[in-house]
Amino acid sequence: MNSAARPAATIKAANRSKRNDSSSALDVMLCAWNHPGMTDAYSSLDSRLQILVLDRRDDTLNMARYYVLSVQQTVFGESALVREWGRIGARGRRRLDVYGSDAEAGEALDAWLARKVRRGYRLRP
Repeated sequence: MNSAARPAATIKAANRSKRNDSSSALDVMLCAWNHPGMTDAYSSLDSRLQILVLDRRDDTLNMARYYVLSVQQTVFGESALVREWGRIGARGRRRLDVYGSDAEAGEALDAWLARKVRRGYRLRP
């Protein structure tokens, strides 16, 4: 098998992965995170920095929000803090902030986590 045929086979295998129970961005992201082919890419990161999912719910205000914080490697080998947020059940927004090292990205993650906890977000069990 030549090397040109391998990427197509990998893409087909990824497309046949388990179906998501909804079209929400969180389900898609978590499915990709747990995909067997993706685990090697994250093995070099500190396990503490992989992913945090937070919720903020208040029925009296009709509020149901999520916030996801994760540290991921970019294609250029840099560390990036990925922040995703929105209303639960709807497509949200995503922002990527690039840092020179895992330690800097981890400090930024800690700062955003503290900020969101002060605003009433709680870690999802």
